[in-house]
Amino acid sequence: MRGYLYILTNRAFPGVLKIGYTDRDPNARVAELNNTSVPHPFEIAFEALVDRPQELERLVHREIENTRENAQREFFRIRVSDAVEAVNRVCEAAEIKVIHSVDLERAQRLRQHQANEEAKKRASMEGLIRQEKLMVTLSESKIKALQVEIKKHEDFDNIGGLTPSLLGWLFIVILTLLMGQLFGIRSAGALILVGFGYFVIFSFVVGFFDLWIRYNSYISGASFKAKSEEFKVRMMVLEEEKQSHESSLRSRQKVLEHYVSAQNRSS
Repeated sequence: MRGYLYILTNRAFPGVLKIGYTDRDPNARVAELNNTSVPHPFEIAFEALVDRPQELERLVHREIENTRENAQREFFRIRVSDAVEAVNRVCEAAEIKVIHSVDLERAQRLRQHQANEEAKKRASMEGLIRQEKLMVTLSESKIKALQVEIKKHEDFDNIGGLTPSLLGWLFIVILTLLMGQLFGIRSAGALILVGFGYFVIFSFVVGFFDLWIRYNSYISGASFKAKSEEFKVRMMVLEEEKQSHESSLRSRQKVLEHYVSAQNRSS
């Protein structure tokens, strides 16, 4: 006679299993057990369709007798995996043919493991996306900092030659009048002569500094051009770096979208 050996769990009895047999569908047997006498329903952790279920039940009970909670009851304090191993050992030793078996607890563990692995994979994808976003932001910050540096560099190049200004001429006039008062010069011709002398001296000084500034600008011209080329290369590298991170970010986002879509379809 064929029948089912079953292993049941109940969260009202943690660590305790009910191991028995039935010649009907195990779900029908579970429905009978789930009455008002138990606070929580029984759940099937393992079932096996065998040739001699009653004999198998007796042999399994004998195999794990030391874990029995009550000599008059089919309850055993044992792990499901250990109980399943005992069933397999007894079936092999007693040559009891197993038509088919379903280790529901193992299947549940596998599903949980798969769910955990999928969650880890998704978390890893999301972490890589956050990293790429950070790299894009960092590249943009580097570009802005380099733009500020280039602006300062170009501002220094705006310094040109030195030319006499209105304030310079006003300074000559005031200095001439002061010298006239200091030395008691009253003649207009003499004042003009003194002013002309100051004009010559002032023009010479201005001309000298103008030549000095232009000479230094000429000397530093090659350095300025080299620095400008360096800035161009650095900017090009940063732009390429930013574009690379943006491309990688878009690619990773598409992979995550496809992965989530596939998970939703499978669920």
